[in-house]
Amino acid sequence: GAISRAKADVYDNPEGNVTNDQNSVDLEREMATLQENSILYKAALQLINKKLGSLRYAATDGGR
Repeated sequence: GAISRAKADVYDNPEGNVTNDQNSVDLEREMATLQENSILYKAALQLINKKLGSLRYAATDGGR
C-alpha cells in the first residue's frame, strides 16, 4: 500500500557537530522546528474550525 511507497529524505549536515555516537542531529534545532510546526498546526486548526463554524451557521439559516 501507500506505506510501502513512503520515502524519507535524508540530509547530511557537514557543518553539524558529530557526537560520540556519530549523530549529527542538532536537538535544539529539531525541538525548535517541532515547536514551530505545532504552533502553525494549531493556528491552521483554529482557522479551519472558524470557517466550518461559519459554514455550519450559514447551512442552518443563521440558527433559525
